[in-house]
Amino acid sequence: MKQSRTLADFANWLSGQGIDGKAGLAVKPAEQIPAAMLARLANMKDGQVAVVPMGGNHVSVLQLQGSQFQPVTQEQARDAIKRVLLGEKRKVLLEAEIRKLRASGKLEYASGFAPTPPTASSEQPTNQP
Repeated sequence: MKQSRTLADFANWLSGQGIDGKAGLAVKPAEQIPAAMLARLANMKDGQVAVVPMGGNHVSVLQLQGSQFQPVTQEQARDAIKRVLLGEKRKVLLEAEIRKLRASGKLEYASGFAPTPPTASSEQPTNQP
């Protein structure tokens, strides 16, 4: 990474090693960045690189090219806050619906696919020396 001049160079080096990698550029306002990622970016200086685990065998390598403080209007802030609150409400409702469905769910096996009932000998442990 230190020998690469850009993230695109690093992605090309990864490809040469047989590792999938992509480079991209994004310009986003803070309200469009996930909170966990924003907390990480807020502590970075321009040009700094961070490696962020994404789950499984994936990581994101981020380089903060530049940042600027830019106040938003009250209307812009209101819209962003509404979107966040709506997203949180949707998540809570979805989780409640999933719990409800799991609690009321019933499994029915198709013929030939039902598990075999345990036999009397397998239910009771044997205490043989």
